[in-house]
Amino acid sequence: MFARLRAVHPGIGAALLCAWMVLIWTLSAQPPSDLSQGSHTGAWVTNLAHAPEYAGLALWLALAVRRPGADVAPTARAAFWILAFCVLHGAVDELHQGTVPGRDASAFDVLTDLCGAASAVSVLRAAHDRRKFALAILIGIAACIAAAGLATFVPRMAPEITWL
Repeated sequence: MFARLRAVHPGIGAALLCAWMVLIWTLSAQPPSDLSQGSHTGAWVTNLAHAPEYAGLALWLALAVRRPGADVAPTARAAFWILAFCVLHGAVDELHQGTVPGRDASAFDVLTDLCGAASAVSVLRAAHDRRKFALAILIGIAACIAAAGLATFVPRMAPEITWL
């Protein structure tokens, strides 16, 4: 799979990145779903959806910023900037989402975005070592689940703090 990603031209990665950013922006402009307004489980699933959204964003960005034919795994420096971009994009998107009637901005959603992006970057960086690869996947899943849990339950415990 990673060999096929290596064949993807950075220009295609950039186009995928732009399209993905538009998709995220469009989804954030939607009114809240019945799933997120219903049970705790539905709200948690909705919050957990941030993780694969931002894992995709990190993957497309990693494909876009590398040299043609280069390894998909970002260097430590590139990984830092990929994660910084994803956090900044997540924060701006949350501010945008906060302007949609019935929706709000949440710092914990940005944390879930970061966990998704960091998971993707970690998996890419560990792709050549089976043990590290499996560990990156397990830690990434656990971090995303925990962040979505925080995004779901902490705001309900402190409703007076609007940015949670």
